[in-house]
Amino acid sequence: MIAMTNYRQMLEDAEWAVYRVRRIYQAAKDKEGTPNPNKKGIAYRAVEQLTVGLRKPAALDKLRQFTTDASALVEQRGITYLYRRRCGETYPTREEFLVALPAVVATKARYGLDWFEEK
Repeated sequence: MIAMTNYRQMLEDAEWAVYRVRRIYQAAKDKEGTPNPNKKGIAYRAVEQLTVGLRKPAALDKLRQFTTDASALVEQRGITYLYRRRCGETYPTREEFLVALPAVVATKARYGLDWFEEK
């Protein structure tokens, strides 16, 4: 009980950021190297800090400012997402969303943002 109380307080005291998260999911390949559109393969990810230096309530307010459609905001596992693009049902596919979380992740992509943008 004390651990959870301390954890919640740590989240309240932490600096928060709004992030833009994008993912590209490739189709998995079969033994012959042929892409299978029904199986997920390699995923490429890019995370960008859009804002920083906010407390949790201000970060959530900032996230809400990115949309005029409140139904676009989805809460899952205690995290509020603002989806801009959802994954398709077959691969390759991509998704994009904004999310407010503690400011612990720097802007990054495995091969850099320029490479990711080209993909």
